[in-house]
Amino acid sequence: MSTAAAHEATPLSCAPAPIGRTRRLITDALAISMVGGIGAYLLLGRPPLTGIDDANITQVYAANLAHGRGYVYTPGGGRVEGSTSLLWTLINAVIFLISERPEWLVAVVCTALTAAAVMCALSLADIFSAHAGVSREVTHHVTVLAILASPSFFAWSVWTLMDLALWVTVLQFLVLQLALQLTEDSPPRSRTWLITLCAVAAPLTRPEGIAVALGLLALSACLTFLRKETACRSYRPYVTAAAMSVAAVCFLTLGRLAYFGQPVPNTFYAKISSGLRQQLLHGIQYLLQYLAASPYVALYLLCWLALTTIARSRRRVPDDHTWELTILAVATIAGMLMLYVVLGGDHFDFYRFYQPLSLLLPIALGLGCAYVWEQAGPFIRERHGTRLALCAGAVLYLLTPVATFTASASGLREEFDFAVNGRRLGQLLRRLPVLPSVGVVAAGGFAREYPGRTYDLMGLNWVAMAHADPTKTGSVRSHAGFSFRVFWEARPDLVAFSGDRCAEARPWQLDPFDMTVLKGLPNDAQFRQEYQAVSAGCYYGFARKELLHQPAARAILMPIR
Repeated sequence: MSTAAAHEATPLSCAPAPIGRTRRLITDALAISMVGGIGAYLLLGRPPLTGIDDANITQVYAANLAHGRGYVYTPGGGRVEGSTSLLWTLINAVIFLISERPEWLVAVVCTALTAAAVMCALSLADIFSAHAGVSREVTHHVTVLAILASPSFFAWSVWTLMDLALWVTVLQFLVLQLALQLTEDSPPRSRTWLITLCAVAAPLTRPEGIAVALGLLALSACLTFLRKETACRSYRPYVTAAAMSVAAVCFLTLGRLAYFGQPVPNTFYAKISSGLRQQLLHGIQYLLQYLAASPYVALYLLCWLALTTIARSRRRVPDDHTWELTILAVATIAGMLMLYVVLGGDHFDFYRFYQPLSLLLPIALGLGCAYVWEQAGPFIRERHGTRLALCAGAVLYLLTPVATFTASASGLREEFDFAVNGRRLGQLLRRLPVLPSVGVVAAGGFAREYPGRTYDLMGLNWVAMAHADPTKTGSVRSHAGFSFRVFWEARPDLVAFSGDRCAEARPWQLDPFDMTVLKGLPNDAQFRQEYQAVSAGCYYGFARKELLHQPAARAILMPIR
C-alpha cells in the first residue's frame, strides 16, 4: 500500500470519525437521497404522491387510530391487523394527527429515513476501507456511484410510502452498530443500548425482523468468541439486545392475542401457505428472477466472494478485523436472500424484499476498486485517455440500470394508479344515500375514501378470508387467499374493480389479473345469476341485482349488457 493511501486509510483502532468527516457523510447521504429520489420520481413518470395501494392500507389503519376508532380496517368493523409493520403504522398515525392529507409528510419522513440508511452504508464502507487498508475516498466514491445506480431502491424507499424506508434504516443501523462493536477496542456503553434499540425495532418494523436481529446478534457473539474474547462485558451487548428483542416479541404477541385474537399480523395468514413445498418453489423462483433481472448483483456477489477469500488469509493478523466485518456483511446478505426464499417472495416489481441489500451489496465493489486504484493509480493519473475512459465507464455504469428501470417501470407505476383509481371510486360510491358493502381486490386507496363496509377479497384485511384455506393455491405470489366459500357467506352488494376505462381508452372487459386472483369468480354460474355487470363513471364491477332495484343506486351504477 502506498504512503498516501496508508495516510488516507483511517487507523485500525477505528476511532469515531472526526466531526468534519461525519458532516460530510451526512451531507453526502442527504444529497444522494435527494438526487436518487428525484431521479426515481422522474423515471417513474411523476407518479401521484398517494403512495402505492398497499401503502394506502397502512394509511387506512393510521387514520382510524388517529381518530380513535381503533386498529380496524372499516370504521365500526372488527379488529384486524392488515398492515404488516406495526411501527410504521404508528408513525403514520402520528402524522395523521398533524394533517388529514399527510402523504407529503410521509414522503419527507421516507426521504429522511432513506438518507439515514445511506449514511449508515457510507459509514460502514469507511470502516471496511480502514481495516482493509485501502483508499477511503475511492471506496466512498464508488459506493456512492453504485447506490445512485439503484433507481428502484429510491422508488421503493421514498415514493411508495411503504415501510421499506424504515426497515432498511433499522437493518443498516443494526449492521453498523455491530460492526463498530466488533472493531472498536473499547466500545462505549451507549453502544449496547443502540444495538438493543435496533434489535427491538426490527420485529416491530417487520415480523421477520426477530429472525434477522437474533441471527446477527448470534453471529456477532460467535465472531467475538473466535477472537478469543473471554470478558463477560464483550458479550453483554448481544445478550442484552437479544433478551430485549425476545421480550418485545413476547409482549407484542400477547398484545396481539388480547386485541386481535391471533399472534401475528393478518397479512401472514393471507399470504403464507402451509404448503411449504409450493412456497419454497415460489421463493426460489423469486431469488433466481432477482439475480437475473437486477443489474450488477452478480458482480457485487463475486466481489464479496473475493473479499471473503482475501479476508480469510488475514484473519490472524493482530488488530485486523476485516474477517469479522466481511463475515458480518456476507451473512447479512445471504441471510436476507434465504429468508425471503423461505417466505415465498412477493409479486411486486423490482423485488421489494431485496431492496434493502441495495446499500450493502456495493461496498465490496468499492473496496475492490480502491485496491485496483492503489495498483494502477499512477498509470491512470498520468494518461489523459485513461481518465476519460474511466469517466465514460462510470457514466455507462450509472446509465445501464437507469435504462433497465425505465423500460420496466410501468408495473410499479400501476401500483400508484391502483391507489388513485381506488380513491376516486370510493369518492363516487360514497355519494349513494345508503352505502352498500363492497368487495375489492385493490383494498387501500378505495378504503381511504369509502366509509362503508369494505371486504378485502385478497384477505389481507379480512380475517375470515385470510384463514379460509391454510394451503394457498394460485399463480400470483402472496395473492392466492381468495375463497369462494367465504365470499358467498358475505355476499357483498358490490364487487368493484379500480381499473380506469376512460384513461385506458378501451371498452369494458375483465382484467386478467383480477380474474386470476379471484380464481375465475366472474365466470361462476351462481355469480352470474346473482350479480349484474355495472359501470360507475370510468369504473366497472358487479352489483347484486337486488341493489339495482333501488333508484338511487341506478343513478350511479349503470348496468352493462
